[in-house]
Parts: sequence; C-alpha cells; structure tokens
Amino acid sequence: MISDIGNRGLFTIEDGGHNIPCTLHRPCGLDLAQANSTAPVFPGVLFLNSLSPTRAARGDSYAAWADSFAVQGYLCFRVDLPGFGDSPTDPPTQLLDFINDGGYTPLVSDLIATLIERFNLSGIILFGLCAGAVSAIYAAAASDQCSGLVLLDPYFHRAQTASSNIIGKLLAQVPPGPLRRAMRGVADRALTARHRPVTSELPDNSNFRLLDCWKQIMSSGRPTIVLTAPAVIQRGSAFDYIAYIRSHGISEAQLLIHAIRGADHTFSNRLGMAAVRRCVGEWLTARFPLGRADGELCSEDLADAELGKVIRSPQP
Repeated sequence: MISDIGNRGLFTIEDGGHNIPCTLHRPCGLDLAQANSTAPVFPGVLFLNSLSPTRAARGDSYAAWADSFAVQGYLCFRVDLPGFGDSPTDPPTQLLDFINDGGYTPLVSDLIATLIERFNLSGIILFGLCAGAVSAIYAAAASDQCSGLVLLDPYFHRAQTASSNIIGKLLAQVPPGPLRRAMRGVADRALTARHRPVTSELPDNSNFRLLDCWKQIMSSGRPTIVLTAPAVIQRGSAFDYIAYIRSHGISEAQLLIHAIRGADHTFSNRLGMAAVRRCVGEWLTARFPLGRADGELCSEDLADAELGKVIRSPQP
C-alpha cells in the first residue's frame, strides 16, 4: 500500500526478511493504475544510499533531484537499505568494507526486479554517490534489468595504505582547526606525489573485483554518466581512476564524464545541486526519451538553476 503525499508516496518493500522503506516520486499526472495496464515504456530511477544516514542524503539532495527528474516524467525511488535511515535493521559492523565487497548486491538486484514488476517499468537506472556508486556498479553487473547508471564521485580503491593511516594518527594529535587542515592538505599532496604510478598499472589497493564489474558493465553497452568533483582529494587513492576509465576508448554515447568545478564531494552545495540536476536531466532525456510532449509534464522550469562552470572531460 502506498501512502500518498502530493506527488510523493511512501511504502515498504519486504525482501529476504528486510523491511525497506521507500519514497516514490511520481511524475505529474501519472496514473499508476493506468500505467500498469499498458506495456512498459519508460524506466525508473533508483537512488542508493551513500554513507549519508538517510535516503534524503545530505542537504536533502536526493529528494530534490528525485523531484526534479519526476518533473521530467521519470518515476523515482529513494530507499533506505538495511542499516540506514528508517530501516529497522542494524548496519553491518564494518559497513564500508561490506559495501566495498558488494554486500548489498543481492538485495539491490531484488529491489530492481521488484520495482520493475510492481510499477510496470522498462528497467531501472541506478543512481549512487560515493559508496552508493560502488553499490550501484556491483548491482548493475549482477542484474541485466539495470538500464543505466548515474555515478557521482565513484571510487575504485579500498582502505587507506599503512603510511596514510600513520599520518592520520599523527594529525589526530593536532587540535582541530586551520593548522590541522593545512597539515592534512600538505600530507595529501605528499602522498599523492609519492604514490602516483609511473605507468598506467593499477595500484595494489585497487578494488579489482569492482573494476571487473565496471568492465562487465561497459562491455554490455549500458549508458553511464559519471560526475566528479575534481577539487576533492579522495584519501587513500592517488591514482586517477577516472583517467584510467576514460583511456579505454569507450564512446561518449555510452560513457559521459563531467568534472564539476566548485562542487563539493556530496554535490549538495548550490552549484553541485544545480549541476547534477542539469547534467543528469539532459542525459536522461537524451538516453531514455519518454516520447511525451513538453506540455504533458509539470510546468516547473528546470532551466533557471544556476549551473556554474561545468567542464566536460575530453574523450579519446
């Protein structure tokens, strides 16, 4: 049963003993009963938890983006996986290791199948930020019902190296404030210079299983958009995985990469929010056209958001 609140709805999905809270964002004027009586014509968008505590994400960014994409005509879903938000299940003791090992893969694959059947969708586009992007890549490789991927600041490495952990312990002795931040910046730059590979070989702390899943997705031809915040240093990884990915000659028609200068890692600042709204919205329209006239959508104008400076990364 769905409890409706405006164009949103709340319901729970039961899977494998888990009760998964879900928020539905419905396109204006969409009659779900009527949609279920016709052949599937459009995909839905499923937002996966990052390490943010709830399915709203930092600054309610997930909620805002889901509203925006629903305005364009896409049915959107935000869920709290076990261990997050309104989920009654406790998180795994080593949550990040669990995610990096693909621990949510079976559950997300089941969610994809459940949502497609329940809402008569043509497929599911997975949307993930940071750790959520990792879960999305694993699930996309496991499910042929995943139609595409939206990845924000994905990472392809595992835990920090021993040397960076030592530096972290030393910096912990410095009181929080400008001095610690300055010292952290110097340490990060030093580690980046020290560990940058001379060749294109992958570092030892690469998540090779995740990279294998990525290659599987790319070989399947599924469209993917990646947004990065280039000013953010991902600690524990000096290797440029985005450049590595781009170097494999994948066409822009399949893999589109945007570097969003001025966005923070969560894309929840003003520029980041607008950039995701615009870039992903345009990508959805181009790659998953709905065949609807503009007049059939809500009248909200998506073009008035300040995008800021968006840099499209060159393709080989």
